[in-house]
Amino acid sequence: MLGRKLVTHQTGPLGKLVSRLYVEETVDIRQDIYLAFVLDRKAERVMIVASASGRMEIEEIAEQQPNSIIRATVDPGAGMQQYQAREIAFGLGLENNLIGKATETLLACYRVFRDYDASMLEINPLVVTRDGNLMALDAKVSFDENALFRRPEISELRDKSQEDPRETFASDRGLSYVGLDGNIGWHHQWRRPRHGDDGYGQDRRRRAGKLPRHRRLRNRSAPYLVTRMSRPSSSTSSPASFAVTGSPRAL
Repeated sequence: MLGRKLVTHQTGPLGKLVSRLYVEETVDIRQDIYLAFVLDRKAERVMIVASASGRMEIEEIAEQQPNSIIRATVDPGAGMQQYQAREIAFGLGLENNLIGKATETLLACYRVFRDYDASMLEINPLVVTRDGNLMALDAKVSFDENALFRRPEISELRDKSQEDPRETFASDRGLSYVGLDGNIGWHHQWRRPRHGDDGYGQDRRRRAGKLPRHRRLRNRSAPYLVTRMSRPSSSTSSPASFAVTGSPRAL
């Protein structure tokens, strides 16, 4: 596996190169559980997603065993409550002697999600061992990029080898960049004032207009440079596609 590409639903069809392996002690597993904390942007709340069918991708669980998925949302004003954690623990079919441990695990995960500005926390699988313990065998945490400036200890853990080099190049220069397939692209430019514009948007346009001409040109051409510099050498017919959102900044 080391040095090869791993293809899953999360990596996409191109996969990701495996550059590190985490080796753990063998565990005698009795039950696998899927547990995740995600942001429900429509409800503007944290959502807990759990299933008694662990060790599977959540997409596979939703397709094969949709009735096994438990969902619960957290009131941002009150935070996650103990009764919510207990309800999820009972819903997972855990034995009575594990309800307390599962409740503590769920509340601890929520605190990590909240206190470290996470956008996703996934444990798959969370297992019940033969000796009656709960153990997280594999976990993944994603963080809000806009909050990393106040989390330097998290920023130091960033592994750029697992990122799209075009997106890494752009983010290091203050651009929001999304790589696409095909031969189309879109670059967000400063737009003209429209009816109902707020003062902030007008101020941003005024400040952009005061930049020297070479700075404005460089800002607008930055996404094209990202594409040209990061395009694979074998692709000579047309540049890779891209989409850029947000406000261009100086390189």
